[in-house]
Amino acid sequence: MMNQRNVNKLIAVVVLTIIAITASAGWLMAQANRMSEEANALAAHYKIGNRAPVITAEDAEQRISHFPDFGDKTVEAIKKIAPVEKISALYGLKNASGRPLMTNKQIKLLLMFYQLKP
Repeated sequence: MMNQRNVNKLIAVVVLTIIAITASAGWLMAQANRMSEEANALAAHYKIGNRAPVITAEDAEQRISHFPDFGDKTVEAIKKIAPVEKISALYGLKNASGRPLMTNKQIKLLLMFYQLKP
């Protein structure tokens, strides 16, 4: 049986986990909004119109594979999660060791050509 001390520890761990998840989601949303604003400014500056609201597997294969700094693993990862409608999905891509697969520079480049939701 669990005594009161163990119950209190368990409650504290659950509360701290919820706080950490909430803070992480807030940071991700702020980052996505900032990247979207910067990409919108660049698209306007370079007069890039008709930006698609979604990245399809075909886009990854036919267009994104030709962008600089986009390797085969990145293109394959985008194809696997396609259709991509949110910026947060791009931030969620991880490599085999659990590190982010895409850099901010790569995400900003995609956002110049695709108008994804945060």
